[in-house]
Amino acid sequence: MSGTTITNMRTGAAGGIAAKYLARKNSRVVGLVGAGAQARTQLMALLEVFGSFEDVRVWSRSEKTRIEFRG
Repeated sequence: MSGTTITNMRTGAAGGIAAKYLARKNSRVVGLVGAGAQARTQLMALLEVFGSFEDVRVWSRSEKTRIEFRG
């Protein structure tokens, strides 16, 4: 496993922990700024905390990365 993968997972986990304590418990919509590797791990962590979302909104400067994120 590369150091980059570990860093992305750690960053995602930190965001998940923060959301667990700072977000409303009944949150149903999540917004992500950026659609790179860390956005994926952020979403993975948020799904662990909240279970599911009604809507996931992703912004990226590049349409290509937005489309790949949906993949």
